Amino acid sequence: MLLDLEGLGLSPRSLEWGLLFGAVALSWTCILAVGLRLVHHGIFRARRLGHDTEYLLTDRRLLVRRGHVELSVDRACIVDVALRPAAGGLEHVFLVLDTPRSRALADNGARGPALPARETVPPVRFERRDAGAVRQALLATR
Repeated sequence: MLLDLEGLGLSPRSLEWGLLFGAVALSWTCILAVGLRLVHHGIFRARRLGHDTEYLLTDRRLLVRRGHVELSVDRACIVDVALRPAAGGLEHVFLVLDTPRSRALADNGARGPALPARETVPPVRFERRDAGAVRQALLATR
């Protein structure tokens, strides 16, 4: 592309050609850096956040904690547990919640096309091999 400019009268040894080449190189470097950052943020960081999450199940509550952020769910609000297949024979465990003022029984969540962001602490346990056992433990009679 830049070498075609020589045919239009712009010498490759001129200052203008060097500035144009520098601007194109800087643009491509910025695009590549932003793309790599998005890939890191969307894939590698999300996996690390998923692995750093702690789940504590008591007879009355489910506590989901990551760092200083935590989600405390009353077990009486867990209506059902939906399982969604993941890569490698694993499954994602989605909690279907019901509270007195809202109904969380809509057709979304586990059936949606995209998983929720792992930046927050959603009521989801990602990539479990023993999802059936987790489902039974969550729905066990309290």
